[in-house]
Amino acid sequence: MSALLERLGYPTYDDGDVSYYPTGKELFAAMLDALRRAEKFVLMEYFILAGGTMWRELLKLLLEKAEEGVQIKIIYDDFGSMFSLPPHYARYLEGLHENIRCLAFNKVYPIFSPSYNHRDHRKILIVDGKVGFTGGMNIADEYIDEKKRFGYWKDTGIRVRGEGVRSMTKAFLETWVALKEPQLDVSTYLQSPAYGKTGACIIPCADSPLDEVRTCEAVYLEMIHRAKEYLYITTPYLVLDEALRAALCLAAMRGVDVRILTPGIPDKKTVYRLTRANYGVLLRSGVRIYEYTPGFLHAKMTLSDGAAVVGTTNYDYRSLYLHFENMVYFRDESCIAAIREDFEQMFLVSKERTEADTKRRFLGKAFDTVLRIFEPLL
Repeated sequence: MSALLERLGYPTYDDGDVSYYPTGKELFAAMLDALRRAEKFVLMEYFILAGGTMWRELLKLLLEKAEEGVQIKIIYDDFGSMFSLPPHYARYLEGLHENIRCLAFNKVYPIFSPSYNHRDHRKILIVDGKVGFTGGMNIADEYIDEKKRFGYWKDTGIRVRGEGVRSMTKAFLETWVALKEPQLDVSTYLQSPAYGKTGACIIPCADSPLDEVRTCEAVYLEMIHRAKEYLYITTPYLVLDEALRAALCLAAMRGVDVRILTPGIPDKKTVYRLTRANYGVLLRSGVRIYEYTPGFLHAKMTLSDGAAVVGTTNYDYRSLYLHFENMVYFRDESCIAAIREDFEQMFLVSKERTEADTKRRFLGKAFDTVLRIFEPLL
C-alpha cells in the first residue's frame, strides 16, 4: 500500500499516532478539546453544515478563538448544506469576525450543469497542523445523537497526530487556494511539528473527480486483493462497480472472511434497494452481509489483517467517481484492536442476510434492472 500511495503523491509517515472514536459523541468531544487548544489556525471542510446544538457549540468556540487571533477557514458543500443553512451563509460567517473566512463549495444555481455532480464530500478538521480529524461525521445533530433520524445514527472517526496531518492540510489547501484565496502563503500551514518516531504507518490521502486516478478505489482494491485472513467493511451504500464486485467475490472464494455491514434502516429508499440488489452475487461467492438493526450505519471503514482505512468514501459510484473524498490508511496501530472490537459489537446487533432474502418476483427483478441503469447517478 505504501508504494502505491507514494506513487500517487501521498507519503507514508512513521511518527505520530491514530486514535479511534466509535461514536459521533466521542469524536465530537475530542474535536472540541483540540479546538480549545488552537493557537494559530483551524481548517474545517464538511459536506453538511447544519444549524443545531452541534454547530452552535462549535461556532461559539470558533468565535472565541478568532478573538484570540486564530485564523479560521471553513469549507462546506453548497448542495450538501442547501436545506440546512440560510442563503449566503458563507458571507454571514465572514461578517462575524475578520479572522473567519468561508467558502461554499460549488454553489448551486437554478440552472442545470453536469458539474453539480462534483460535490465536496470530505470531512476534515485540522488544528495548528498538529492534529487532524476525519471519518463519516458531518456537522449536524443526528451525528452526535442529539436528533433522532432513522433510528440510532452510528458513525465513527479518527484523530491523527504527527506529521501525517500535513497531507490532510495539503488536501484542504488545494481546494482553498484554487477557489478562494489564490495568493495565500501555504508554507506556514504545512509545518507540522515533529511528533517522534512511533513505528506507525499512517498515510492520509484524498481523491478528486477532476483527475484520472481514482485514489480511494485504488486503496480499497489494494486492501481487498491483499486480504488473507479477514476483511470487514462498513458502508451506508453498497453500489459496486465491476472491479470492486469481482475483487470482493474473489477474496471470499479464496477463503478470506469477508463481511460487509450496511444499514438496517435506510436514509434513501432507492439507494437502499440498490444496495440490497448487490447482495446476491456477493452472498453466492461466500461474502457475509449484515444489516445494522439499531438504525442507520453511516461509517465508512475497511479493516483487514491489522490494517484499516477510515474516511469519507462510500462503496458507491458517487464517492468513487464524482465526489471529492478523503481517507486515512494506517496499520500497526494500537487502535486497530479497538476498531476490530467495534466491528464485533456491530455484528452482534446486526441481522445476517441470506440468499433467500435477495429473492425477487418478476416485477421486482425488472425494477431492480431498471434501477441499475441509473446506478452511477444515485
